[in-house]
Amino acid sequence: MLKRQLEQFVCVAKNRNISKAAKELYMAQQTLSQSINALEAEIEVPLFHRTRHGVTLTDFGRKCLLRAELLLNQIEQFEDFVHDEAEKYLQNSVI
Repeated sequence: MLKRQLEQFVCVAKNRNISKAAKELYMAQQTLSQSINALEAEIEVPLFHRTRHGVTLTDFGRKCLLRAELLLNQIEQFEDFVHDEAEKYLQNSVI
């Protein structure tokens, strides 16, 4: 779940618009908005300033964005590693 929330957060931050991010993520704008609101409620700090024209990152949001991108990169590397190692394991297990 955390990975998905981080992906959504990063997408909204890069698009500076929840509607545009929702289209990119193939999800409803309302669902994405609720997800971002839930993330902010969970951490108890706003990540975005909301305006009629979109969203901008708060100072805290900017700090989180850098770490979120690093973490997502590490998760991707881990997933690649697991996939490769599982494939090797399965090939060696077949008789």
